[in-house]
Amino acid sequence: MWYFPIIPRLQRLFKIESISEDLRWHATRRITDGVLRHPADSQAWRTIDEKFPEIAEDTRNLRLGISADGVDVNTGNRHHSVWPVLTVIYNLPPWLCMKRKFINLSVLISGYPGNDIDVFLEPLVDDLHTLFETGVDTYDASTKDNFNLRAVVLWTINDYPALGTLCGCPYSGFKGCVVCGKDTNCVRLSASSKQSYVGHRRYLPYNHPFRKQKKAFNGQQEFLQAPIPMTGEQIYNEVKHIENKWGKGKRTNNNASENQEDTRGRGGKIQKQKRNTTEEEGSSSQVNRQNGVYWKKFNIWYQKLKYWRHNHVPHCIDFMHVEKNVAESIVGTLLHVSRKTKDGLNARLDLAELGVKPEFFSMQDEDKTTLPLAGYTLTNAKKDIFCETLHNIKVLEGYCSNFFSLVNLKDRKLIGLKSHDYHMLMQEFFPIAIRSIMYPPTRYAIIRFCFFFKSICRKEIILQELDKMQAELVVTLYLLEKFFPPLFFDIMIHLTMHLTREVKLCSPICFR
Repeated sequence: MWYFPIIPRLQRLFKIESISEDLRWHATRRITDGVLRHPADSQAWRTIDEKFPEIAEDTRNLRLGISADGVDVNTGNRHHSVWPVLTVIYNLPPWLCMKRKFINLSVLISGYPGNDIDVFLEPLVDDLHTLFETGVDTYDASTKDNFNLRAVVLWTINDYPALGTLCGCPYSGFKGCVVCGKDTNCVRLSASSKQSYVGHRRYLPYNHPFRKQKKAFNGQQEFLQAPIPMTGEQIYNEVKHIENKWGKGKRTNNNASENQEDTRGRGGKIQKQKRNTTEEEGSSSQVNRQNGVYWKKFNIWYQKLKYWRHNHVPHCIDFMHVEKNVAESIVGTLLHVSRKTKDGLNARLDLAELGVKPEFFSMQDEDKTTLPLAGYTLTNAKKDIFCETLHNIKVLEGYCSNFFSLVNLKDRKLIGLKSHDYHMLMQEFFPIAIRSIMYPPTRYAIIRFCFFFKSICRKEIILQELDKMQAELVVTLYLLEKFFPPLFFDIMIHLTMHLTREVKLCSPICFR
């Protein structure tokens, strides 16, 4: 692990007069008209100012964001993972916040830290603790004087697995939503051996007519209310009694674990070897079932930063990660790409087991199994039209990748798309590609989904419009549940329910 001290670099910013003035932009030049344009307009920023007036009294005190994620470094036949931890400064104007020169690499972790990531983050969190509790004496070039620099972290930004690792709660399984927590609505699909996060009707108003429909869902009316996210204080009260145990512990040779770890053999091939379980090691789901505890650890943020419990959204979901996975699921299902599609024999067997949508049950005819056509099923001719439409799209240089090289017309699939390519596909190109080839109700539901992603990515958002976006999203997910199989609704589809909440409490998507 390498730690690059953050305090000297933050102090250095104030030695440059122009940058020092920009660090006060949020208090001197920001427009305050109720429109959400900057993290300073958010409820999370205002709450910290109200709870800790000593932070708010000097506009030069910093508000930070922390981002951590794993990056695979592949060299030939060798595969290695590193975890960079980046620090973002939110005092700056919107056009400077996310510039590379103001994003600091704070920690670089070699390998996958897993649940022990708190150990590697300790030097950084110790410095953040110092910046909040006592501050550091800093020279300001714009005012020609010294002041006591203090700082707070408003949230972390992570893809979903890293978010679960940082906050110390399950991110898969029956309680796989970190926002819904113990009230996550999940159904086990036996044939597909997957979990399905359906039941989005409970987010509708209680008297909404869609709650009473039975045929297209589980055959029952929906009377449950939407779960209320836990507050920071509630989470702190649950985790403060947990005793952390780091490392792999003492190994025992009595029982072999079913868990397997990958080792590299000759030629870069993966050899899977069983490893012995440890006395203190085991799957989080087994530990939770035995002890009745939802949280896996008392994470370092709650331990050392006393303001952390007052953050409305301490760990933000990476929007681009969700959008990429949603787009992959839709494209894979429409084009019926192997290992990407959410439809197939197992998905139809799950429908039969749940007793829903009998018109789509698989039919056995002697030695042949037939799957009835669904509203999202495309013929080969329509798949060709879809691929040719994307293949022929021409955009300005730098707008996105050239889709001419990303579409495989022969195999009818998309290859090599990056996150930004899926971003543009979902928001711009997808409605164009399916507008004349799909069953109209299904096409309408998908296009509504695309419009939601485009609307929530705006740089200026009126708070009242977020409530309307959320209401329309619930109806959209309701429509998708009518046409797509339960296997389609993985955790990424469900997480879209919580994106508007994060925008309302934190900031526009472009800052995270």
